Amino acid sequence: MIAGAAIYAMKRWSFMVYWLCMVSLFVLSYWGYLQRAHFVSPFWLALFFIVNVGLVAYFLIPAVRNVYLDPRLRWWESKPRYHFPKEARCDVSDQVFEGRIRNISATGLFFSTQAIPKDGEDISIFVEHEGIKCTLKGHVICHAAQTPLGFGVRFKNERAEQAKLVEILELLRASGAEMIDRNTPHVSFLKWFTSLCRSGQGLIPSKAGPPPKKETPPSDSQT
Repeated sequence: MIAGAAIYAMKRWSFMVYWLCMVSLFVLSYWGYLQRAHFVSPFWLALFFIVNVGLVAYFLIPAVRNVYLDPRLRWWESKPRYHFPKEARCDVSDQVFEGRIRNISATGLFFSTQAIPKDGEDISIFVEHEGIKCTLKGHVICHAAQTPLGFGVRFKNERAEQAKLVEILELLRASGAEMIDRNTPHVSFLKWFTSLCRSGQGLIPSKAGPPPKKETPPSDSQT
């Protein structure tokens, strides 16, 4: 039950908890067999071990394991993101970068600029919207090889600044700026299982997220 709960949580710690549970289960099962070897057929013990080894091997497949170890692959956990095209300046390691915010959410934003800082560097960006002013703090998490160039920022705001950010996001939501194309319909377990039986596909993740969709950011006249 603990291993199942860890798998369902799908966090970085889930992988280690699952491994500890499986190893403990192997040890206890084998120890129990040694205590009652003359009562239990080795066939059932071997079958039990084969099933568990198969389960462990499944979670060792890179495409499956990475979903637990890399939170950026869990696209379904992302907060609603909003179009937010605004010119802005950000401070990174005593350097000032000028660019344009493209979109924003409760956990981060995408900053478009030709100057790219290093991954992991601390960053602060001043944002003003509808009279609400706040300085968003976070760190650089990824680069984007696309046009326009830019990088992602994951927030680590203080409570006061986060409260102001929530106010801005509420205004953006009310104005219809949410990036609807990011949403992907949930697939039920029955549909997934039916597709797996018919096509044999779906047991191993083949993509990190939903198929990309082209989005047309609103022009400056629409902001």
